[in-house]
Amino acid sequence: MPVNRLARTGDVISLYDNDFPDGDDHLGSDTAEGDRGTLVFNLDGAHYTLDYGPA
Repeated sequence: MPVNRLARTGDVISLYDNDFPDGDDHLGSDTAEGDRGTLVFNLDGAHYTLDYGPA
């Protein structure tokens, strides 16, 4: 699903979920490097990727 947020090279992006019974699980952090790329979030049993590039 698209996520429209502005991030710059060097920004640290963090991903959290909010589910029952333990809300706000930190699923990981990764750093945006360059114009395009893929961030990986794999803490707490998660496996999410986020592809980013110019809007």
